[in-house]
Amino acid sequence: MLKVGEKIKLLREARGIARDDLVLAIDLIKDITTNKISFIERGVGQFSEEELELVKECLDVIGLPLTEHECVAIEERLYVLRSLVRGRQFSEAEIIVNELADLVKLEVCDTELPMLYRLFEIHFLLFTDKLDIAEEKLNNLQGRLDEMNFKHRYFYNCNMGILYAMRMRYEESLSFFMQAFELTESRDELLQNDNEKISLHINIAKCYLHLEFPNRAIIHLLKIRGLHTEKSANKWSLDIDLSLIKAYIMVNSLYEAEKLLKKSHVQANALKDNYYIGLVMFYYGRLHIKTENWKMAATCLDQAIECFEKGTALHFTAIYRKIRCLIDSLKVNKYEAALALRDEADDLIKEAQSIYGTHEVYSIYFESLDHYLTISGHRMGQYTISPEYIENIAIPHLIKMNDYFEAVDYYKLLEINYKKAKSLSMARAIRDIYQRCLLNDERSNSV
Repeated sequence: MLKVGEKIKLLREARGIARDDLVLAIDLIKDITTNKISFIERGVGQFSEEELELVKECLDVIGLPLTEHECVAIEERLYVLRSLVRGRQFSEAEIIVNELADLVKLEVCDTELPMLYRLFEIHFLLFTDKLDIAEEKLNNLQGRLDEMNFKHRYFYNCNMGILYAMRMRYEESLSFFMQAFELTESRDELLQNDNEKISLHINIAKCYLHLEFPNRAIIHLLKIRGLHTEKSANKWSLDIDLSLIKAYIMVNSLYEAEKLLKKSHVQANALKDNYYIGLVMFYYGRLHIKTENWKMAATCLDQAIECFEKGTALHFTAIYRKIRCLIDSLKVNKYEAALALRDEADDLIKEAQSIYGTHEVYSIYFESLDHYLTISGHRMGQYTISPEYIENIAIPHLIKMNDYFEAVDYYKLLEINYKKAKSLSMARAIRDIYQRCLLNDERSNSV
């Protein structure tokens, strides 16, 4: 870190201010001369507190940190900002963002705090749905990577990972989170804070879950589960447990999933947080689907749908899963009950299409369900068109969106409806997906 006098010289020269101008600015102090300022700028001697404040006023850096003590205090304040964003206390975080905005004025003399501020401001923007602004700021920082120390690069990679995750580009997101993780392996101090470790591993695990590598996700989640030892209901432990539940359901470890769901249900209700209550009920629905307890699954999914706002990714996922549940349950119901469930599925598909019918990603999901219902044999329709749609449009779309296990279900539907040669082709496709999702070594960079 530069000495105060060295910083003042850089600021003064950047603003085109002569030493004589500083003398005039602090002329209330009788013993200030250009020679004294010259000595201080070379690291010999120092300003008094009163002199330093007058110098700051002249250089337009009032309230900004120049001394080591001031810099330590402001760095702590920046980490408070990061913690507030993590805790979704955005109003309090915004106060600090605005309060410290002038830190960037120090970039000519301080390479640490202004860059840290820029990175934490981007973190705030990402979590307050200002993705375009955050992305623009991250793009501007790409040309300054050489100026960043290990700490800066760690936070830069984390921000890039979050941005790509929010853009649903999970391979790129995972790449940046893994770069952040690799930095921590050579610099232990980056993860001295347990919350930082938890956050990084959760983000890596969630990428693996979105890419449908559940075994890899479980490894990262179990690494950090013991770090968060707080016994009361809290969002950290819920995030970890709900991610584990999702992974356990994917690999059919239903006993472990149910144990965690019981605990998570209590915690989510204690927090009275609709987001977590909705997720708990959604995963209860998925669990009951796995055990073919269709009625209970539908009830849980209804509760999840109520918790999530229309138009959001979670609402889309819950309503999609409810329709699949209704269709798949038709096979075990008697004629009249099956007719009622089929009509309910039809109505839900129409409702979903009214909400998501123009969505670039989601619309194909509900069109696929329309054909899924037809090919399942529970509705009269253009049967000859449905298998073709599922094979050529639905399944490629699911794979593109990393919905590999969902693609397996569609392949299975085609497998039992196609002739032998075509059926074998579907079986090979299913085998390849299981190979990719469940048997791929994490040491492989291939995703």
